[in-house]
Amino acid sequence: MSRTLRRRRRRAVVLLSIAVRQATGLLPSLPLRSTTRQRATPVADDFCVLPPDDADISATLDDLLTETRGFDLALRAAPIVAPGFAFIAYPYVAAAFRAVFELVKNAPYVEVDGGQYEINILTPTLIGIVMPSLSISFGTLVATTVNTLRQRQLDLRVLLNQELSAVQLLRVGLDANFRGATTMNAREADARAALLLEGYVARVIQESSGRTEESVSVPNNELGALSSLLSETAADASSTYQNNLHALVATLSERRSARLAHLATTYPAVHYAVLTAIAASIVLAYLVETDQEVLQFLSSLQLRLLFTILIGVFSGVGSVVTDIADPFRGAYRITSTVAQFFPLREALIGDVACKRAALDDGEWPPGSEHI
Repeated sequence: MSRTLRRRRRRAVVLLSIAVRQATGLLPSLPLRSTTRQRATPVADDFCVLPPDDADISATLDDLLTETRGFDLALRAAPIVAPGFAFIAYPYVAAAFRAVFELVKNAPYVEVDGGQYEINILTPTLIGIVMPSLSISFGTLVATTVNTLRQRQLDLRVLLNQELSAVQLLRVGLDANFRGATTMNAREADARAALLLEGYVARVIQESSGRTEESVSVPNNELGALSSLLSETAADASSTYQNNLHALVATLSERRSARLAHLATTYPAVHYAVLTAIAASIVLAYLVETDQEVLQFLSSLQLRLLFTILIGVFSGVGSVVTDIADPFRGAYRITSTVAQFFPLREALIGDVACKRAALDDGEWPPGSEHI
C-alpha cells in the first residue's frame, strides 16, 4: 500500500511538472528582470497563499513598453517628419503634378495666362461641390473610426479588470474549497485546479499581447476543465463553496467571450483604404486649385506652408487611427491593465509549487509513516 501511494505521488508530480512547462510556453517572451520574487510558503497545514506583488506591475509595464518602443516612436515621429518633408518637397511635387497634368491633358493650345482662366472655371465646381463632399466624408469616417476604436479599448480595459478580479476571487475560493481535504484525490484535484487557473491567466496574457497570429478560439480554454474538475470533486471537497465557484467560472467564461468579441471587432483593410483615398483626393484638389504660374511665383511660401499644414493634419490623423486600432501598442494602449496579470500568474505558479510540495511530502497524509 505504501508503494502504491508513493507511485501515485510521483505520477502526480511528473504530470504537474509537464503541465507547468506547457502552460509556460503559452506566454510571450519578455526581457529578463532582476526583480526579486517572493517564494510560496504554506501559512496553514493545507492553505497556500501568495498575494500578487504590486511592486512588480511597474517593472512588468516597463518591459511591455520596451517591446513596442519602435512602433511608438514611429507614431510620434510621423506627424513631425511628414510635414517637414512636405515643406521641402512641395515645389517638386507641384512641378511634377503640373507636368503630368499637361501630359495627360495634351491640349491643342498654349496657355498665355498661366492657367488663370482654367482655374477660374474649375473653382466653383471644386469649392462648391467636390471639396465639401470630400471633407464631410473624411470627417465623418474619421470621427466614427476614432470613436468606435476608442470605445473598444475602454470596453477591453473594463473586461480585463473584471477578469482579473474574478480570477483573484476564484483563487481564494479554490483554496478555501479544498482546505482541510484529507484524501489524496482531493489534494491532487487542488493542485490541478491551481494549475488550470494559472494556465488560464497565461492564456489571457497571450491573447492580450497583441501578437496573436492565429484566430483565438472561444471554447479553447481551461475553464471547462476547471468546471468539470469541481464537479468531480464535489463529494471530496466542501460543498459550501461549490455554487460560488461554478458561478465565478461562468462569469470568467462570459467576460472572456465578450473580450474576444471586442478584439475581433475591428475595421477591415478596405475601410482604411477609403480613408487614405479621400485624403489623397483632398491633396489632389489642393494641387489643382493652386496650379497657377502667377500664384506659384508670388505666393510660393504661403502655398508651401498650407501644403505642409495639410500633410501634417493627415499624417496626425493617420497616426491617431493607427495607434488606437491596436489596444496594446501606442499612446492609447491598455498595457497597464495587462501588466497586472503577470504578478498574479507568478503567484499562481507559487501556489502550484506549494501544492505540489504538499503532494510530495513524505509525512502526508497523516499516519502514512505507520503504513
